Amino acid sequence: MTSGDYYFKVRSDIFDLQLSEKEIIVYMYLCSCVNKENECYPSLKKIAAACSISQTSVKIAMKELVERKLIIKDI
Repeated sequence: MTSGDYYFKVRSDIFDLQLSEKEIIVYMYLCSCVNKENECYPSLKKIAAACSISQTSVKIAMKELVERKLIIKDI
């Protein structure tokens, strides 16, 4: 596989859920990181860098995604 030559699944109604741009990009990044068990554990720093947003914005986006039950946060 060459760089950038892979795909990941995102729920088809993601753009109908009235999410902010940051929430969508964080959600999509997390979807790109999941393993076969639908788990992923990227750091806030890694998510922020990949999405070109601040770590504070990542925290806010993830809080909303958890509240809307789009992701489950494991502490």
